[in-house]
Amino acid sequence: MNRKLVDPFKSVALPEVIEEYLDYGVAKCCAFNRRGTLLATGTEDGYIIIWDFETRGVAKLLNGHSVQALPDDQQQQQQRAAPLAAAVTSLAWSRSGRHLLSGSLDKRVMLWDVLTGELVHEVALSSGVTRVSLSRRKPYTAVASLISTPPVIIDLDSKEVTPLASIDFKASAEKPGQQEMVANHVAGVALLSKSGREVLLGQLRGTITLYDTASQQVLDVVKLPAAVKVMSMCLNRQGSLLLVNCSDKAVRLFELRPRQPDARSYSAEQLKQALEGVEAGRVGSLLHPPEACTLAPCTASFTNAVEKNQWRAVALSGEGEHVAGGIAGKQEHRVYLWSRLYGKLERILEGPRNENIVDLAWHPTRSLLVTLSGNGKVYLWAQVFNENWSAFAPDFQELDENQEYVEAEDEFDINEKPAPPAVDGDAAEDAEVDVVTRERLLVFSSDEEDEGGSEEPLHWLPAEVTLQEEGPGGGQEQRDAAAGEQQEEGSDTSSEGEDAQRGAEELILDKPRDRKRRVRFEDSYATGDSEDDDEEMQPSGPGSARGGRTGSAGGRGRGGRRGRPPRYAGAGAGPGRGPAGGMYGAAAGFGGPGNALNPGAQQQQQSARLQ
Repeated sequence: MNRKLVDPFKSVALPEVIEEYLDYGVAKCCAFNRRGTLLATGTEDGYIIIWDFETRGVAKLLNGHSVQALPDDQQQQQQRAAPLAAAVTSLAWSRSGRHLLSGSLDKRVMLWDVLTGELVHEVALSSGVTRVSLSRRKPYTAVASLISTPPVIIDLDSKEVTPLASIDFKASAEKPGQQEMVANHVAGVALLSKSGREVLLGQLRGTITLYDTASQQVLDVVKLPAAVKVMSMCLNRQGSLLLVNCSDKAVRLFELRPRQPDARSYSAEQLKQALEGVEAGRVGSLLHPPEACTLAPCTASFTNAVEKNQWRAVALSGEGEHVAGGIAGKQEHRVYLWSRLYGKLERILEGPRNENIVDLAWHPTRSLLVTLSGNGKVYLWAQVFNENWSAFAPDFQELDENQEYVEAEDEFDINEKPAPPAVDGDAAEDAEVDVVTRERLLVFSSDEEDEGGSEEPLHWLPAEVTLQEEGPGGGQEQRDAAAGEQQEEGSDTSSEGEDAQRGAEELILDKPRDRKRRVRFEDSYATGDSEDDDEEMQPSGPGSARGGRTGSAGGRGRGGRRGRPPRYAGAGAGPGRGPAGGMYGAAAGFGGPGNALNPGAQQQQQSARLQ
């Protein structure tokens, strides 16, 4: 629904907070496919990650820029200085979503098949790539912006590379107050129009040139005020609006009108004659009047008048009603959102501290923004969701206080439903149900949904299931071998447990005041002990014992912590005063000749038992 027809003064829901972040490598660029179901990110080490945006999982991993290809004889000297792994700087999707174009600092442009992950085309260039743009339909034509040389037009099928002639102006020596055109070979920012018939080139000296893609002839030249430098450019989804990030800390908006059939194109000589005697302070189109120009400037301009920030990246929302700009501060992660219709600032998004913005992208169909941080994380900005319970039923009402419910008289009456019309049983069984054909889901308007006979679109990547192959002996033998290994591990575990049990049977009491006193407790595992053993363990000499910290003195304690009494515990004469049922269920008395610590008493007890 068009929001401007409903309420032109009410803003749509804008992103507010960071909902989630994606982390896989150090991301340097990002791009959504046409529906926004897949998100592609390029990393610093040359990888391309395809994210399933619904599940937030990695759907595909493309590895091409991280491995240096073997150069040909003609390109060996050119590619010798290229690094083994270079950052992916820009990505561009085709209309169908089946192909993805990537550009990197390794001086290569690659076209990928997203479904299979195979490399379709690869073209080597003379300089590192900073920005790529791809035509929407086959045959594919690409435009690449380079670091140190002018942008080039690439025919991916034939791998033909054609540089674009840059245009510059200088003061005329013969006519004061006028300028004359000169050719230069400086870098610029270029991108293709939605139709792919035009190329937009933003230059360092404040001009935007519109070229014909097929003939490379000039269609229009637009001059910016104060000869500002063009930092970056982007188009909206419909391709009718151009957003230009300028070096004077302002974001300017232009309207890209459809080219007329009788529009004139200029060669280099014709353009020089047409631009002869151009006024030095002229702004706008230099070849056409304002009502007939192809690239018309809009009155709206977006800037931060208070802090005067420079913008790192800019983007238009999916419906083209809002403009987003990420500041270029080193330690700031802030995004400004303006209304395109009225030019006012509507919201400022504050991100994590001490993190700058590398790139940003707006979701094509949802009010969701993606920003790339300097540390490589991909932040997803979304609106705060509030429950609307009144939407569940037409007569649903939200109550602030509890109310007494009054039951209607016929609320729970049984009302028989009318019987469905009779259908011939044979006809119902013979009817075929089509479960294969899928109806197209129209998300955009009819003019945008027209595929024009192109290939089937790809919105999601299928899940890949990997099955382990069985050995030559079959799966049963492998399972038997695994069961034998588990049994051996179990026997090893049981032997280790017995060793630990024996070690636990020896308790050493080593306090600072009696370091030389050591008592060894031996557990009795026999279940048929008689009282004769207790009589043999009585002390031979007089003495009194105190109940120690481990239990009560005298006799064999039952019900200790371990459930088994020590055999020689509690051998002292007389009842002890220690607490009953100690750690080992008995006491070890200290002192007295009949004590268990007395070596003489122990020898007498052992001799008595032997007799």
